[in-house]
Amino acid sequence: MCVAVSLPFPLAAALGVALASAGRGGGGGSFLHPTTSAPQINVPRMFVASRSFMAAGFCTHTEDWQEGQGSSHDAAMSNLIARSLAELTLVDEGSFRHVGLYRELKRKMTACDLRFLVPTAASRLDRPDAVTLLNLAFWSPDDVAEVLVDEVLTADQLAHNAWHRLAHDALGDHARTADGMLFAESIASAFDVYLVGRLVGHAPDSEFLETQVPAMHDAAEAAGLDDAAFEGLVARMQAEPERSFEELRQLLFDTATALVPAVDIHQAAAILASATSHPMAALLHHYELPTWVLYARAYGSSTTPCDAVRALDHELREATDSLALLEARWLG
Repeated sequence: MCVAVSLPFPLAAALGVALASAGRGGGGGSFLHPTTSAPQINVPRMFVASRSFMAAGFCTHTEDWQEGQGSSHDAAMSNLIARSLAELTLVDEGSFRHVGLYRELKRKMTACDLRFLVPTAASRLDRPDAVTLLNLAFWSPDDVAEVLVDEVLTADQLAHNAWHRLAHDALGDHARTADGMLFAESIASAFDVYLVGRLVGHAPDSEFLETQVPAMHDAAEAAGLDDAAFEGLVARMQAEPERSFEELRQLLFDTATALVPAVDIHQAAAILASATSHPMAALLHHYELPTWVLYARAYGSSTTPCDAVRALDHELREATDSLALLEARWLG
C-alpha cells in the first residue's frame, strides 16, 4: 500500500517517492535506521558487538583475527572476520553529500579505525536472522561496531555507529552504565529524524528515505496519526532538523531511563502514558525500547542515575543547538 501525499513540492515528491518505493518498510521498523533492501537488514544498532567476543580477547585487526586457526577457540572465532571501514562497500553516500555533519562523522570514524564483523561463508551465518540475534543480544560498547550480513554498509549505518563510538569515547567507564548506554542510543537513534529532515527535498532517491520514512509512517499510524498528520511531522523535520533531533533524543532518553528502574507493569504503563503527549510521541515505538530496557537492566554496570551522563544530558537540553554542541565537543 502506498500513502497518498498532498504536500507542496519538493517535500511531497520526496516523501511520496520514499513511501511508494519501499514496500512499507521493515514491518514497522526498528530503532536503528531500517537499512536498504538486500543485502542489509533492519537491525537495531544499540546492540552491535558480542560481549563474548570481547571477553574472549577479540582483536580488532583483521590479520590478527585470522591467525592461529588451530585451537578450538580460534575455530569458533573464525565464524566472523573483522573488516575496517575501508574494506566495506559504502552505499547511499551520495544522498548525504550536502550534509556536512555526515562528512565529519565519516572522517572521525576513518581516523579511529572503526571495525565491523562479517560472517564467513563457511559459518552459514550470513543471513538476517542470525545477524540480528548477534547484534541484539550480544552488544558491548567496545571496538567492534556492528555485525553485518556482508561487506556492505549504508551511509546512515555509518553515522549511527559513529555516534555510538563517540559517546563511548566521551563517557569512558560511564558508557557501560544503563544511563550511558541509553544516552548513546538516544543520540544515535534521534539522528534519524535529523537525516530525514536534511534529505527530504534534496535526495528523493535516497535508499535511507525509501526505508526509513515508510517505517516511521507505520509507527505513526499505529500511534493514531493519519497521513496528513504524518506529513506534517516530516515537514517539521525538514523545517527544523536540529530541533527535531533534540526533541526525539529527550523523549527516547527520558522514557528509557524511566523504564529501567520501574518496579512493575503499572509503573511502566504510567511512564509510557506520560510520553504520549510529547511532540515526537508518534515515533516512540518506532524504536526497540523493549530491547534497550531489558539490556540496560541486565548488563548496565549500574542502573542508578549516572551524574556524569545526566550532566551532559542537561547541557544538551539547555543548548540552542544540541547537535552543534556535540559536534564541537566530539568532532572538533
